Amino acid sequence: MTSTSKALILASLLLSVVTAAMGVRASAQVVTPRPEELRFYTLLSEPVAAPGRRGVVAGTSAMLVKDRITGQCFVAITVGNAMGLSPAACEQ
Repeated sequence: MTSTSKALILASLLLSVVTAAMGVRASAQVVTPRPEELRFYTLLSEPVAAPGRRGVVAGTSAMLVKDRITGQCFVAITVGNAMGLSPAACEQ
C-alpha cells in the first residue's frame, strides 16, 4: 500500500467521523417556544437569606412564578436537587 492510498483512507475515515459527530450534535438541539407561548413566567428569583439576613443559605433559591391562564402564583423553593412548590399570593 502506498503512502498516498494510506493518507486517502485516513482522510476518508476522519471525514466520516466528523460527519457523524455533526449529525449527532444537530439532532441533540431542542426547539424552545417563544416566551409569549409559555404558560408560566417568573416574577422573582433569588437565593434564600440565612437567619438574621447576614448571609445566603448555600444551595437554596426561591422563585415566584405566575400562571398566565389562571392568574395564580406559586413559590418554588429549591434545596440542592429537591424542590417544593406551594400556592402564594401575587403581589401587584
